[in-house]
Amino acid sequence: MLLIEYLESTCPPGHKNSIALEKANNGPKITYKSLFNQAKKLSKFFSPNSVIASCLDNSIENVVLFLGITTSIGCAISPLNPDYKESEFDYFLKQAPGGLVVSADRPNFAAESAARKIGLTIYRVSVQVDGTITMVKTKGASSAHAVSSNDLPTGTALVLYTSGTTGAPKRVPLTHANMIASIKNIVGTYTLSPSDITYGIMPLFHMHGLLASIFSTLGSGGRILMPSVGKFSPSVFWKEVAACTWYTAVPTMHQILLQVPYPGEYKVAPLRFIRSCSSALAPAVLEKMEQRYDVQVLEAYAMTEACHQMTSNPMSAPGSMYLRRSGTVGRAHGGVSIKILDQAGIEVARGTRGEICVRGDNVMPGYVNNEKANRESFVNGFFRTGDEGMMDKDGFITITGRIKELINRGGEKISPLEVDAVLLSHPAVAEAVSFGIPDAKYGEVVGAAVILKAGQKSSADEILTFVKSKVSSFKVPVKLFFSANMPKTATGKIQRRLVAQHFLTQGSKL
Repeated sequence: MLLIEYLESTCPPGHKNSIALEKANNGPKITYKSLFNQAKKLSKFFSPNSVIASCLDNSIENVVLFLGITTSIGCAISPLNPDYKESEFDYFLKQAPGGLVVSADRPNFAAESAARKIGLTIYRVSVQVDGTITMVKTKGASSAHAVSSNDLPTGTALVLYTSGTTGAPKRVPLTHANMIASIKNIVGTYTLSPSDITYGIMPLFHMHGLLASIFSTLGSGGRILMPSVGKFSPSVFWKEVAACTWYTAVPTMHQILLQVPYPGEYKVAPLRFIRSCSSALAPAVLEKMEQRYDVQVLEAYAMTEACHQMTSNPMSAPGSMYLRRSGTVGRAHGGVSIKILDQAGIEVARGTRGEICVRGDNVMPGYVNNEKANRESFVNGFFRTGDEGMMDKDGFITITGRIKELINRGGEKISPLEVDAVLLSHPAVAEAVSFGIPDAKYGEVVGAAVILKAGQKSSADEILTFVKSKVSSFKVPVKLFFSANMPKTATGKIQRRLVAQHFLTQGSKL
């Protein structure tokens, strides 16, 4: 079953004239009937069996486009971060294929320049005041870099990328069946219904925004309010969320909102709950939120390979004490199975630390054309998350650390190897090791240590300015350490955790 077919099947005939999406501040709106009809019309723009990249903000046209592409015969969508630099777009667009979709009203010059250089077709999409979606196709000069969706598992709807600690980003194929399973899980966990309205502030190039905010709401028959500015903005948040019954965000956003004056004229009384996901929510922050907003805050645990949600703290009945357990990411719901395994793949006793592993219809079939990663990532049918944790007697999961070395900056997963490579491309840098630095606001930020080439001189400001020209701002180190050598193990190997510990406790040694 296609995603659009499932969404149509869950929408009662009498509900199809209800609003599915609208832009805040009296912007365009679109009904369920119009959403489905326009998506099917857009599907005819795309060549069968191709992967289409998109580069759009949080908008009505973005959602219609997603359904349009995934309704096309054998087609899949690959949404990209609009803030990427041109070199980053170049890498991902060479993997992508049948073209690039951008906004006709808000051009993305870096994405379009990268697409033109490799001859990709560019589609320009926009939404009219009445909610009508229009699209114009500009034929590319060449399709030499196009990649067929034949490389993907049957039924793939979505292709995302996850950073790896051992090489280039891995392609994650998520099928229609994966998405449908995840939607059912999320709808059931939070008892979402047609009376719910969510505020779509999470980026739609991540699973958090796509599955938790958008498609789970559509799968419940609810309404989605898109931010008037196309993304999260503290300056308009309280005014716009006042019309909603729930929202989901990363801990960084929650912390920012706690620091913003809470205007008395905008009440959060309609909120049934607030959801937090993508990185750890400090118990102190959760407590402050519940005290301030007088609503239950539910922390969840998710990852791209599992089509978002794996566990969540449970909903409480109105008027009852919260069932959630602060400091945990909750327990599995809706057919998802979680086990804590040791290195040999054997389940450990409750309360014992091990690797958190997941199995379910929501889990991807396997990375694209990466047998080595697939062999290492699956054990006895369970996907290894790379996170260390333990399960209590009631099934609640506590995350105790990460086995993998990815840097998790407010939910953005950053490959340290990517940052290393950019630093090493600087003419004065001989060695570079990047790592995560604990941060109260983002959970982690990027730090790095470098050794300069003999006879070379450079400043931290000069090197970081160079890095900023190569990668997105969230990947740029906030602290740069200079050293004459790197700490190594007894066997001469560099371990990022050892390097991080050394420089964060002793500082630069140059």
